[in-house]
Amino acid sequence: MRYEFLVDTYRTEIDKVVSVWAMFDDADLPVRPHSIDPRGRSVLDQMVHQSVSEHLWFSTMLGISVTDNPVSGTETRQAFMHHYADNANRRLVGNDRPVLRSVAVARLDHDPSHRTHRAPPRPADGAAANAQPGPGERPSTERPDG
Repeated sequence: MRYEFLVDTYRTEIDKVVSVWAMFDDADLPVRPHSIDPRGRSVLDQMVHQSVSEHLWFSTMLGISVTDNPVSGTETRQAFMHHYADNANRRLVGNDRPVLRSVAVARLDHDPSHRTHRAPPRPADGAAANAQPGPGERPSTERPDG
């Protein structure tokens, strides 16, 4: 199939994420790269970010939503590994049909010439429309407060 490489690539990405997470212990989850700098993500923060951002990307960009809760309810390394792998593999298969493969073909195998290619409009104040959050601000791929 023409886009089989996308499925194969995602499958290897799932393996890589789970393999890296397996290298940590539960005691490592709260550890940050620099303990005095709160901007650096802890291991747990990174697990949450990976789970949430991947869920948002697949559900908004490809319309593949396999869960309402991409984050494990139990904050242990093992629970995150199983929860992430389960959701990721359901993106590949989902109800015994190749979801990612069929969506990729549907989205990528059409003629995009009807679209106009232009930069998104800038706000009147000149700020970037999709500016990244600054220090202390929480991006949408982080665990919501409260």
